[in-house]
Amino acid sequence: ASATQEVARRCLRLRADMGHFVTNLQYYLHFEVMEAAWQEYCTRATAARDLDALIAAHEDYLGTMLTKALLGAECQELRVTLNEMTDNMLGLHGLVRRLNELVQAADRLQVHRARRVVERTKAGQWGAVQEERGAAEGVTPAELADIGRRLG
Repeated sequence: ASATQEVARRCLRLRADMGHFVTNLQYYLHFEVMEAAWQEYCTRATAARDLDALIAAHEDYLGTMLTKALLGAECQELRVTLNEMTDNMLGLHGLVRRLNELVQAADRLQVHRARRVVERTKAGQWGAVQEERGAAEGVTPAELADIGRRLG
C-alpha cells in the first residue's frame, strides 16, 4: 500500500473509533440517563399526593440528570477529558479534509497531464515532456509525514 493509502487507512480507523465512542456516549445519555430519569420522575409525579412531593420528585429528577449526565461538580475532570476528546475529533476532521484536498489536487494534476499527453501525441509530438516529469507526482512525503505525525 502507498503511504497515502496508509495515512487514509489510519484516518478511517480513527474516525470509526471516534464514531463508536460518540454513538455509545449518546446511547448512554439518552437511554441510561434521560429515559431512566424521566420514567422515575413520571412514576413519582403520578404518585405525588401534594405539591411538596411533586417538587421533591422534580428536584430529584434534576439532580439525577446532572449527576448521571456527567454535569455535576464531581465530574469536572471527566468533562475536561471529554472536551479534549471532542477537540481531537474536530482536529481529525481538519486533517482528513487536508488529506482529501491534497489527494484531489494530485488527481487533478494527473488528469491534466494525461490530457496534455493526448494533445501532444495527436499533434505529432512526444507525449511526455521533461518539464512535467520533474514536477511533484502527488501528495509529497513531507505532507503525509505531517498528517501522520498529527494522527499520533
